Amino acid sequence: MPENHIPGAIAPKADAGKRTDCKTMTAGRDRILDRVPRYLVIAGALLIGTTNWSSSAMAATSNAVAAGVTAPTVKPGIKPISDPEALAFFDTAARSDLAQIRMARYVVRTAKDPGVIFFAKRMLQEHGADLQQLSQLAHNKGVKLPTELETESLQFITRLEKLQPPMLEHEYAAIGGINFHLKEQAAYKKQAEDGKDETLKSHARDALPKIADHIRMARHLIANTQSE
Repeated sequence: MPENHIPGAIAPKADAGKRTDCKTMTAGRDRILDRVPRYLVIAGALLIGTTNWSSSAMAATSNAVAAGVTAPTVKPGIKPISDPEALAFFDTAARSDLAQIRMARYVVRTAKDPGVIFFAKRMLQEHGADLQQLSQLAHNKGVKLPTELETESLQFITRLEKLQPPMLEHEYAAIGGINFHLKEQAAYKKQAEDGKDETLKSHARDALPKIADHIRMARHLIANTQSE
């Protein structure tokens, strides 16, 4: 839980494929993966979970997923931006996407409530897409995105990943669905209103309606849970 109070935030409850034998095809897949930016490979793995990749490619992806998504290499010849507010936005936005993706992956595998599972799948899809867009922006502007979660997010997610339904579903909707998105929303609003880089401002403005929808959906889940 963030230490700073966010209006509307909810306090947490007390702790209560078929294989192929064709080596040529496997080698071909590895060569293709080598040409794809690593952040896209990893983001893809986050979205679809298990795949039919070769064991070496899957192992590399799994290790990277455990730590977070690796940003693409800084574009040669690009002078990295130095605006502190822009850099702070990149950091906050990327870590927010990483946190949402990691939470959603666990919830999809573990939750029982169909509504919560649907919400988690949507978070996988939309935060995965946002992370790819953000990574491309960072690449174009000479910025390296963070690859690890911030401490407070990691602490909550570590606890979340030890929970089972129904506590899992409540904590995910209340904290992951509402509180985390409220913090993200504040950062995106600030960037959309006060940012100096027009590309980043546009990205933030475009994302705000989706973030608001995520909060609305999470609050609906909480209302349904409390009424049952």
